[in-house]
Amino acid sequence: MKGAIVYITLAFASISYGQEPTYIFEDTVNSDNLLKLSSYNTYSSNRFNNDLIDKFLFGGEITTEIKDKASSKLGKLNAIGGEFEQRIDSYTPSINMFNKERYGLKLSFSDNHYFSANFSTDLFNTAMYGNSPYIGETQDFTFSHAQYLHYQKFSVGFYDESNLSSIQLSYVAGSKGLEFGLSESSLLSRSTLDTIDVDLTGAGFMTDTLGP
Repeated sequence: MKGAIVYITLAFASISYGQEPTYIFEDTVNSDNLLKLSSYNTYSSNRFNNDLIDKFLFGGEITTEIKDKASSKLGKLNAIGGEFEQRIDSYTPSINMFNKERYGLKLSFSDNHYFSANFSTDLFNTAMYGNSPYIGETQDFTFSHAQYLHYQKFSVGFYDESNLSSIQLSYVAGSKGLEFGLSESSLLSRSTLDTIDVDLTGAGFMTDTLGP
């Protein structure tokens, strides 16, 4: 056996990206009411630009040049994160707060996804190049972690009819959560080319129960 090759597929975010299309509709029952539908999606990284992440999202060849460029920027902290929110807001001017006509009732509901991760330089390099360049060396995966949270949010409050600025109180219910992290963890590809030692130590949890 000439070599034992390990490939790990990881998706990493670009330096920054976001979009927030917003649409406002008149209520079909009461023309004074307004409904606003919005979508806010953003992800970011302190290490990568769009070259690498675009290949994961839209397809294409991840060339050695792209890998080398990303690898050269790695440091002790290699973080990625993102937030995705789909939201609906209802504005009702006929229900007044504090007996003042300028303050109407605002109700909101949103579905939210959040993720964050940090990974060691060796973990990225093993994922991109495999373990063959590191025969006889120990790759350190210590302190790599990932977190994902999916939750819904219901909000009620009042808004100023002149500019739609608002104050609301929110109730948050989390429906799905996932988190795991590595402490002292490593991979050793022995120079005999017939053995790989993987030492993983960590902790994590997962839940899919709807609750506050």
